Amino acid sequence: MSAKRKKDIIDHIEELAAKSGSFQKVSEQTYQEFINLSDAEIDRLSVIIMLNQEKDVGRIAGNLSKAEAVKRVTEFVAGFLWMMGRGFCAVDIHGGLVMTARDGPDPSGETAEKMKRFRKTSQPLVEETVTRALPWFIEQKNRQRLLHL
Repeated sequence: MSAKRKKDIIDHIEELAAKSGSFQKVSEQTYQEFINLSDAEIDRLSVIIMLNQEKDVGRIAGNLSKAEAVKRVTEFVAGFLWMMGRGFCAVDIHGGLVMTARDGPDPSGETAEKMKRFRKTSQPLVEETVTRALPWFIEQKNRQRLLHL
């Protein structure tokens, strides 16, 4: 945690991950690799996030209009991508998401600025992925409701 700011949810996630022994090595190189993800990789990560957070995606989309649901789910997915880029979250060998504590430095000032720009420039691609995938998630949620388990 940076001494310059108040403790927040990310700090709590990092503490819990550290207690469970879930660490991710980070460096300027790993931050740069994230910034340089291809459109196809961003698309795949966005779908992985939605699959892993299926209940939350359904809850967030709720009974909203399609446009509002896409907007809110896009923000949700973009938040996970930000966490991945900063080393607070990773995809495990089974395709699941795991929260991690970082083992390494914060990004440099220049890299942090590039990461902010990446978040803005990748947002339309994430929105496109959410727009394409969200109807399937909603359909799955509705089908599950019909199962009397």
